[in-house]
Order: sequence, then C-alpha cells, then structure tokens
Amino acid sequence: MPSNDPLDLNLIQMVQRARMAHDAEAVPSEAAGVYWVEAKREIEGKEPTSRAGVWVVPTTTSGIDALWATIKQATREGKLGYKSKAATASRSLGVDQADRVIHVLTYDPMMRRMWRESTRRCGNWALLASLRFAGSVNSPC
Repeated sequence: MPSNDPLDLNLIQMVQRARMAHDAEAVPSEAAGVYWVEAKREIEGKEPTSRAGVWVVPTTTSGIDALWATIKQATREGKLGYKSKAATASRSLGVDQADRVIHVLTYDPMMRRMWRESTRRCGNWALLASLRFAGSVNSPC
C-alpha cells in the first residue's frame, strides 16, 4: 500500500554522504557489493548545461585502478567533469570479464578544448585518445 508520507530528505542525504565516504577510498578492482564507485567535484564550479554528456574511458581490470586514481583526483579538483564513476564489474555480460569502463560526466560534451586542457594538466594524453562520447546525460548511454 503506497504511503503519503513525505520523503525523509535527511535520511537520503545521510545515505549519499556515507556512499561518497566509502567511494573516496574504494579501489575499483577490489570493490565488492557495488557496481560503481564515484567521485564528485569538491570545489565550486559550473553546473551542467542542457548539453551535459558522458565521456567513456574503456579500460581493463589491470589498468582501472591507476586510471581511476588520476580521473578521481582531477574530478575532485574540478579539472574534468562534475562527476566520474568507475565500474567495479564487467558490463559485457560474460564476453570479456576483464573489461571495465570509467564514465566522466561533463558540463558540455562539445567542449573538446576543455578535455585537451584537462588531460594536459593531468599529464595523461593517452586518456584523451581513449575517450569516446557516449551520449547525453538525459539519454541512455
């Protein structure tokens, strides 16, 4: 039977804070019980535009931890998008159990210059080469 009680936003915020505290120290290749670990921008910055999108960084179980450390730090510092997340399990339904993916949610996917600058600041040109635009945040990836 549906309840007409209002949502407890304090409880929701508490759960979200606990999840982010967990994810702050989580290592994607060792995380169990969750499909994604996330990082969010920790400084004030732009809000996503109506053209906000998702950039996808394909990787493997052997490469995800180092790549995630770089992307997570850049995201926290506001050098990439407003949020990033790393898959802790394969998304290929058994085809290749070693494949992993990192999603970077960006303010405006057409800002290629921002990506060039971000990867230059991160010192990781290979990251830029591996990116592909997966779609709008408002549409399925």
